[in-house]
Amino acid sequence: MPSNMSDVVATLRKEFIEQCVGQLGELDQTIANITNGVGDAGTQSHDVQRTIHSIKGSAGSYGFKLVTTIARRLEDYIDSSGRLGNDEWAAIQEFVDQIRSIIEGGEDPPEPIQDSILDKLPTTD
Repeated sequence: MPSNMSDVVATLRKEFIEQCVGQLGELDQTIANITNGVGDAGTQSHDVQRTIHSIKGSAGSYGFKLVTTIARRLEDYIDSSGRLGNDEWAAIQEFVDQIRSIIEGGEDPPEPIQDSILDKLPTTD
C-alpha cells in the first residue's frame, strides 16, 4: 500500500495509463469491426464516443493535457462529420493512435511537438 500522497498519485496514474491502454485496444477492435461490417455499427459508434469522452475526462487529471485536447478534437470531428464512413473511421483511428503514442510515452511531449501533432490531426474541412 502506498505510504504517502505522492505514492498514491503515482499508483493512480499508473492505473490510469494501464486502463487507458486497454481502452485504446478496445477502440482499435471496435473501429475494425465497424469498418469491416461486424456487429451493430450504431451501438459500436456510441461505445467509441463514450470511451473517448471518458479518456478526455480523466487524462488531464494525470498530466496528459494533450490527450485531453486530442480527445476533445476527436469528439468535435465526430460531431461535425455527419455520417461516418470508412474514411472517417480511418481518421478516427489516427486520433486514437496519437492518444496511444502519448499515453504509452508516459507524458505529454514538449510544446513544439504538441503543436505539430495537433496540426496533423484530421479535420472535416
